[in-house]
Amino acid sequence: MTAQREYLVNLRELLTAHFRESELRTLCFDLDVEYEDLRGTGRSDKERELVAYLDRHDRMGELTEVGARLRPDIPWRDPDDIPTHAGTGEAEANARVEQRGKSNIHIERATGIAIGAGDAGGYRQE
Repeated sequence: MTAQREYLVNLRELLTAHFRESELRTLCFDLDVEYEDLRGTGRSDKERELVAYLDRHDRMGELTEVGARLRPDIPWRDPDDIPTHAGTGEAEANARVEQRGKSNIHIERATGIAIGAGDAGGYRQE
């Protein structure tokens, strides 16, 4: 399991262990996430989908910030200390670097495609 996946599972477990349904609704309200729009029918479904939704929208910092305000007794971890889903650790990030002659291509989270070799490359938005 990657560090990012462990982090998400840990957050879901924190919600399960420390938030009743009414508190989860308050957390969603404070995060401007419509509780009823989260997929699933039970509290555990809503907790899982809230964490997944916030992760997909790069809002994990908001979850830990609001969560720490509502429940300061919980050991919230700073998401900046956890590798993101775009780069899941230094070893994997280093594995993404390809060397071709004098060119270094470092692939991170991207919304387009880099085309070309060496200094004569281009970038096309997808």
